[in-house]
Amino acid sequence: MSDIEIKAAEARRLSDDLCFQEIMGEIEAGAMAVFRAAHSTPEQILAAHEKVRAVDVIRNAIKARIDSATFEQRKNQQRGND
Repeated sequence: MSDIEIKAAEARRLSDDLCFQEIMGEIEAGAMAVFRAAHSTPEQILAAHEKVRAVDVIRNAIKARIDSATFEQRKNQQRGND
């Protein structure tokens, strides 16, 4: 198993972890509550926006690791067919 495949497997486990999903969802839900609250200050809104962006960055990093392994597998399959 290549380093890319190992990292992808770890990323899949993290992505599939229920606790991880709940934490990410709680962070997003908290931010959404700030966005919906009429009394939120600009600083609170900015902090909530940063949290949503951070969650997105983490999810994209996980997806990138998984996608890298998929790409490597397809590349290796094509080499095998040559």
